Amino acid sequence: MDTNENNSNNVAETPEKVAEKKPEKTVKKIRGKKYQTKKKTLTLKEYPLDEALKLLSDTSYTAFDPSVELHINVSTDPKKSDQIIRKIITIPHGIKRNLKILVFGTESELQEAKNAGATYLGNDEIIGKIKKGWVGFDKIITTPSMMPKITTLAKILGPKGLMPNVKNETITTKITDVLKNLLSGTTIELKNEKDFPIIHTIIGKLSFGEKKLKENFITLYHALVNAKPPKAKIPFIKSITMKTTMGPGIKIDINSIDK
Repeated sequence: MDTNENNSNNVAETPEKVAEKKPEKTVKKIRGKKYQTKKKTLTLKEYPLDEALKLLSDTSYTAFDPSVELHINVSTDPKKSDQIIRKIITIPHGIKRNLKILVFGTESELQEAKNAGATYLGNDEIIGKIKKGWVGFDKIITTPSMMPKITTLAKILGPKGLMPNVKNETITTKITDVLKNLLSGTTIELKNEKDFPIIHTIIGKLSFGEKKLKENFITLYHALVNAKPPKAKIPFIKSITMKTTMGPGIKIDINSIDK
């Protein structure tokens, strides 16, 4: 045996080399004092829906009007095409958003869309700008007859999630109705994350009050139940956490929800 090689194996490693071999520790995100204080007020594992709605105000600490978020765990496998959840629903109380919407249609449809609040009206010039990389809008609404022109933009719009499709009602013959619903915020999309069986959505602002938030919640809940893929396991909805922006999560007792 090579004595030099044997000796080299017995040489103590330097602290630097030992440190290099240690796996990196996951850095745990430390929440602020306000968050920790509010979280300590939550004493139950799960809360009845009405009580959870009351707790939203008690656990919020932002200086602005926060959104009320839902984080829903379901039993689907999003990697299987027949278990992907994607559904457009209409809630009673809209969450107004400043959306920039591009509309394609006939001259008369574009005029109606302009009057209804469309940001951009589609034409050949706009298509040329998109082909050069311009995507200064949040949604595209188009009629079916305009889709042959839109499909030429698929490589640009698709990766950005901007391609119109029937499922989210952005390909429609009712352009004005869809446009108004989007701008008023009464139309929201329920969809799971790409790789995880989790749905994130917003049901309103804290200023809506408990009654309106509950009505939005119940509407969304029933819509989600009806959207259950046939092959999803039982229970389909495994857990629901409700929270305000930056606030701690409040777990909801699913059995307390109005069936």
